[in-house]
Amino acid sequence: AAASDAKLNYFKIHLASKLKPRTLIFANTYHDFLACRAALRSAAVDFVSIHEYSRGSEISRARSNFFHGRVSVLLYSGRAHFYQRLRIRGATTTIFVSPPDLPVFFPELVARMFEKAAARENEKEENHGLHENSQYAALILYSRFDALAMERILGADRAKSAALHQTADDVFIIDADIQQENSDDGHHSS
Repeated sequence: AAASDAKLNYFKIHLASKLKPRTLIFANTYHDFLACRAALRSAAVDFVSIHEYSRGSEISRARSNFFHGRVSVLLYSGRAHFYQRLRIRGATTTIFVSPPDLPVFFPELVARMFEKAAARENEKEENHGLHENSQYAALILYSRFDALAMERILGADRAKSAALHQTADDVFIIDADIQQENSDDGHHSS
């Protein structure tokens, strides 16, 4: 419980008030979801949320408002993703408050950013490089107790060699900036 509280405190103190537009926040547990919602409300962030008890009309409205930029942040619960597997469009930053339980959730949630990056690369080539580089980011907060979950997501070797930053509260962060550059496959992770 202390490790989960440390991640939520880090989110509340360091991230909630400094979120960029088009940020998707993935809260794996309902407890994390409620804590993030409270932190976003106290920071006066304009956001919408989708959880497992959201009605179909609420989900459609939230996804549309987020995609069209009418709200800058979407809070999304892990159980909602487990049951509905929604494809969230419009995110340029994805924050995982804790690693997802199922490793397939990570690529499902960041895949839209990569698809968008590939589409922009194709537009850039067609328009002779007139579009500026696009930057996407994924951030995962985790504690030492989440090491196995991180191995399921990144693989054992990458989890061990990933650039880690430990905060004073025993919260580790993997911050992957995804910079769109010219490469063979149209994607570049740094």
